[in-house]
Amino acid sequence: MIINGKEEQIATPITVAELIESKGLRADRVAVELNGEIVPRAQRAQTQLKGTDKDTMILRYTDFAERASKQASEREVIAMQIERKAEDCYKAEYARRHLGECYEGIISGVTQRGLFIELENGVEGFVPASSLTPSGTMLTEGIRLSDPVSGKNWNLGDSMMITIVRADVNLGKIDFEVAPEAKQ
Repeated sequence: MIINGKEEQIATPITVAELIESKGLRADRVAVELNGEIVPRAQRAQTQLKGTDKDTMILRYTDFAERASKQASEREVIAMQIERKAEDCYKAEYARRHLGECYEGIISGVTQRGLFIELENGVEGFVPASSLTPSGTMLTEGIRLSDPVSGKNWNLGDSMMITIVRADVNLGKIDFEVAPEAKQ
């Protein structure tokens, strides 16, 4: 009998399940192909091997499948990251052509350093906290920046008028400032 490309002598009669056990393999980690046909797990105990020269068995280890699927997942994550970075560069290229223009956007992220604003067309940029108020800001529960002196608040989901002031195409970074008419 040929097993995984090597001719082996096996004592017959033996079932596929018994052969897997005799080789010290974990039954849940092996896929079995016998003469070109997959042998389902449920049928391994009933499938008798004749031990003839025509019988060819391939035992495929699912460890390979696990490694291959893990690698595929890792590569997919890398591809998604590259795709996002490329999109950021295209958005920065778009924003560079619109420097100095004012738009209405939605606050899509709040950090101690400032606000992320997303425009209607999907372009997202950053408004530094230092450009919001000269007195400094305070972050509240990750959803609000506030100026303790003036009492002004910027909340996640609020709309805001901004001006595009910088766009770095190589880094895919866009900087906004509060639009002049909105600062008052």
